[in-house]
Amino acid sequence: MLVIGSTNHDYIFRLSRKEPIIPATATELDTRPGGQGVNQAIAAVRLGVRTSLVGCVGADADGTAIRARLISEGVDASGLSVAAKVHTGCAFVAINSDGTYAIITHPGANQKLQPDDVVFAINRMASGSVVLVQGELGVPLTNTAVQAASDAGLRVVIHLSPFLRLDDSTIRHASLLIMNRSQASELIGSSVNTLPQVRLAVQQVARTYAAVAIITVGSDGAVWSDGELFGDVVAPDVPVVDPEGAADSFAGAVAAALALGMEVPEVADFAVRAASITVSRPGVLSAFPTAADMASPATLRQLCEIDS
Repeated sequence: MLVIGSTNHDYIFRLSRKEPIIPATATELDTRPGGQGVNQAIAAVRLGVRTSLVGCVGADADGTAIRARLISEGVDASGLSVAAKVHTGCAFVAINSDGTYAIITHPGANQKLQPDDVVFAINRMASGSVVLVQGELGVPLTNTAVQAASDAGLRVVIHLSPFLRLDDSTIRHASLLIMNRSQASELIGSSVNTLPQVRLAVQQVARTYAAVAIITVGSDGAVWSDGELFGDVVAPDVPVVDPEGAADSFAGAVAAALALGMEVPEVADFAVRAASITVSRPGVLSAFPTAADMASPATLRQLCEIDS
């Protein structure tokens, strides 16, 4: 599978209070490779799927660290281009003591990713392969990637995070759409808060765009629809240690499950379980489950016992 996405170096500030008051003094500082593209590629490769990433970094130490981490995880980083005279994208994340967080990003070299590089990588993929895109690269490049992937006979997964106002024609090229309640509300133009509203919305999205749709509902799991059927996937009751990596874990797992040949209900269940394991562990990249974690019933059972 191929991930087309952002590459950032993350600076994580942990605060000892709940209120996001500025100025604030952090109790801990951590730095690590990140960005939706990096995170989702690593989440997928951990689950046993051969994964490549197309992105752009700066000619700096942060870009070098991102490439090294991808290679160490087994991700094919040959599609990672380097932009001169611009810094690698970065994100500053402030995490409060109750787990809520705020993120400020600067795209940096992500803005230098060239459409030709994206199309070249897509055309190297075998027909039927999975391509995963997100919202951090902007509308023009996302439109180009989705159109090229569809033309090449690839299965396109669009993670509408952050929300992009893509052309309807672009969205209709997707095989599968992932969004949360807020993004679903933006897409259909009406409120999507309660579970009954989510069930109606997921069916509306699937029918409108002729694609499988999955709407995540936080600790309640997810709801899926293929336009005819729909189903709820209840999340296991696990202790929430760090929720920051949940969305990228979920998206990476959805794309990985498709690449592994799973059917829609299995895809949604697989992704919910992956995200549940992720939030039960500290960190982001370090929290993503492996294929062995997912294959072992004991992994979630032990976590549920801890929370009971």
